[in-house]
Amino acid sequence: MITGFSDVKYEVTCRLEKLRLTTLQTRRLKGNLIEVFKIFKGYDDIRSETVFVISQSDLMGRSLA
Repeated sequence: MITGFSDVKYEVTCRLEKLRLTTLQTRRLKGNLIEVFKIFKGYDDIRSETVFVISQSDLMGRSLA
């Protein structure tokens, strides 16, 4: 246990803020974004076409009508 935390509420956000840490959800998102970057830049031996659907239009899912 880290000393000086007996008076801090047990709520996760209070302790994380005091330790200046991020939540598990934020760390997972950051890791996922790093992996996507590595796939697109070719640092991983994975073809981006096998993981992502790359659109050939610039309509971003909208129709022409």
